[in-house]
Amino acid sequence: FFFKQKTAYEISACLVGSEMCIRDRRDVVHQRLKEHYERIEQQFLEDRERMKKTFHNQLEDLERLRKRDLDNFHERMKSLQDQHFQELSKTRTEYENKIEGLKQKHKEEIREVKERVEKEKEEWVQEQKKQIEEEISRRTNQIKQGLLKERDSQLEKIINKLSEETGNKEEELS
Repeated sequence: FFFKQKTAYEISACLVGSEMCIRDRRDVVHQRLKEHYERIEQQFLEDRERMKKTFHNQLEDLERLRKRDLDNFHERMKSLQDQHFQELSKTRTEYENKIEGLKQKHKEEIREVKERVEKEKEEWVQEQKKQIEEEISRRTNQIKQGLLKERDSQLEKIINKLSEETGNKEEELS
């Protein structure tokens, strides 16, 4: 019993009935799978493109938000710098005014102290003059009294001498 292998041509020629159906069904299934694969691949490519667009749109939105936030940040920083500068200027002006006020107050106090010192000096000078005049007057009186005593003493001596001389002359004459 010898078995001969048939060629594909011979097989296809002898396929009939159910064998032809199996072959046709396989081709149909293959065709359907191919079409399904192509639809899935097409859907994948469309989804991929849609996701790329969505991603790029979101990226652009994020970039716009970043720029807006950055602009807001710069604007806020400028506003804070301006506010800081205004506060600094205000504080500087306040302190300059306080310093000027203190300088004026200091000048006024110095003027008052100078006036008071000048007045005290004048009073002191007057008091010293008065004391010196009193001392001069006291010494002058002492000197006058001393001179008067000396004069009186010399006059008394002269009177005594004259009296003695007169008494001597009267004795001589008598």
